[in-house]
Amino acid sequence: MVSKIVERHKQSQSLRGIARDLGIDRRTVRRWVRIGKWQPIKRCHRSLDPCPSLIEQTGEKVLWNAKALHRALSSAGFPYTYGQIQRLVRLACSSRRLGVQTVAIGDLKKRGAFDWMRAILQKEKKSDALRHELGDVPEFDALLRRLYTGNLAQRNRSMVILAGRRGLNNRQISSFLAISRRTCRRYRRLFESGGNAALFGRNCKSPRKSDDESLKSAIFSLLHEPPSSHDINRTTWKMADLCRVLRETGHPACSAIVRKIIKAGGYKWRKARIVLTSKDPSYAEKVARIRTILSNLRPKEAFFLSTNSVPVR
Repeated sequence: MVSKIVERHKQSQSLRGIARDLGIDRRTVRRWVRIGKWQPIKRCHRSLDPCPSLIEQTGEKVLWNAKALHRALSSAGFPYTYGQIQRLVRLACSSRRLGVQTVAIGDLKKRGAFDWMRAILQKEKKSDALRHELGDVPEFDALLRRLYTGNLAQRNRSMVILAGRRGLNNRQISSFLAISRRTCRRYRRLFESGGNAALFGRNCKSPRKSDDESLKSAIFSLLHEPPSSHDINRTTWKMADLCRVLRETGHPACSAIVRKIIKAGGYKWRKARIVLTSKDPSYAEKVARIRTILSNLRPKEAFFLSTNSVPVR
């Protein structure tokens, strides 16, 4: 695009015509015509790194005035534009809980923490200097060995311990390692309680509920009982009824756990798809007659079916 702009301008085409043909803004055309060739745009650094020194020199009031801050930074030789300073001051002023000085110093502390941890990972500091800097760290050599030769989980655990001895907080460490602060706290707690053995040991997971033998026996004992013994007017078990009875008997379990235990025991839930019924066209009438006879039976009367399927009283 820049080559086309320069070439068309050499052919005496107007800036308006170049912008219309290329579909760009006229100010963009004017800027590249003034430069004359393509070159990457150098963007200014937008952090407030020099602000702590300016606070000591000129006081905190300069940070609340964009013009004064831009004048001070320009005189100090920092390439900031006035628009950038305005955006930074507006962002700092919108934070009511944190002042500009706190935001700037916090940014510097975070960057310093990142630089220190990066230098440790890249072996820019020797082990003797690091030992002298951190003081007496238990099993220091083992931590360094895990840091440089271990897998990602071991490197993260070693870095959490070393950075914590350096005085870095969990927020800075977790942000650098891309892990949660809860994980950082857990690593520190493990190291304080058991050293490297607890920090790098295998996690002992809690036993799964589907492996509980008492729950298995309770489920299978219920499956071998009729639901009527638990005041359920059914001849077969439903999953909802089974879970409810288990909960009432002191063995709470969800349907997924119950289904998993039943499947592991070699059983499956089956749904009857074929209904056994009589092909007799007068089947309904005979059933109704049987019900009538049974409801009118006297104390000394009996009921049976004859060979020709006719009920006899």
